[in-house]
Amino acid sequence: MANIPHALLALALMTFAVPVSAQQPGAAAPEAYFIAEFAIKDRAAMQPYRAHVAETFAPFSGRFVARGGKTVSLEGPALNGNIVVIHFDSLAQAQAWYTSPAYAPLKAIRHGAAVTRAYIVTAGPE
Repeated sequence: MANIPHALLALALMTFAVPVSAQQPGAAAPEAYFIAEFAIKDRAAMQPYRAHVAETFAPFSGRFVARGGKTVSLEGPALNGNIVVIHFDSLAQAQAWYTSPAYAPLKAIRHGAAVTRAYIVTAGPE
């Protein structure tokens, strides 16, 4: 898979999404985003993942922000695959989904059917 500046991609995606409440002292936990690059090796094997992944993250406040849309490379090598962005209300919810028993079998499918780079990024300042 092409090596692109992932931190810059995440930063670019996040700059528009900083809620005002996350910038104020005593505010709720900042929102979080699961960002993944998928280079699919076996489309047929990936179908169960695509069909059921939303069911696993919905209970954790997850919702798709971007899924398989057009990606325009601005710097570095072009992406070889798709970008997926899933919004969560907090880092804790994103991590709970990623490590959940409901997601585990789908994660195994994804590992076998695609090469993936995945991150969880919080909105707002560090």
